[in-house]
Amino acid sequence: MHANGRAGITILGPANGNTVDSNDATGNGLLNIAPTLVFDLFAVSPAANVWRNNQGTANFTQSAQAQSGAMTAIAMEAFSPGGCLHGLR
Repeated sequence: MHANGRAGITILGPANGNTVDSNDATGNGLLNIAPTLVFDLFAVSPAANVWRNNQGTANFTQSAQAQSGAMTAIAMEAFSPGGCLHGLR
């Protein structure tokens, strides 16, 4: 996945139990808009999914799979009234 306005691979909402493995998602996030901003790989809850051997910048550490409070705040803003993803589930 390359040259997308937002992240090449995104997992939003309560999605969990997914494995994202061995993808090249470099060169995405060209529009730099929330919630994915300039990231190639983006997850609201990265710890709920397995991310390994992927290429691209991520909003999380792929090996640690630690959920970031900052990314949770961005996602909450995006889904809130006036946010770019408001009304989506």
